[in-house]
Amino acid sequence: MSGNNQVNHINYPVKGRIYCRKVHKVVRFNMRHVNLHCSSCDLFAGSAQGEGVECYWEDPRADVYTPHIVTDPYEEYESIRAAEGHDGRKGR
Repeated sequence: MSGNNQVNHINYPVKGRIYCRKVHKVVRFNMRHVNLHCSSCDLFAGSAQGEGVECYWEDPRADVYTPHIVTDPYEEYESIRAAEGHDGRKGR
């Protein structure tokens, strides 16, 4: 079964970091990132009630459904890379 489901990803920062699909890496989640990326992003879906960021995008993983709570940005990054057919560990 293939993925590619439209999923609302609710990203809660861990040590100030989240996985950002727009730039496809783990980033520092702060006002600079919000202003440079979130405010103009087509994937942006909300602020997770002020606790993080919600992003709505087509997920390549078959076992991810909406809403998808993200509490480990590095695990999220690696899981998406694997689903897209990338090998190795990068992005930390």
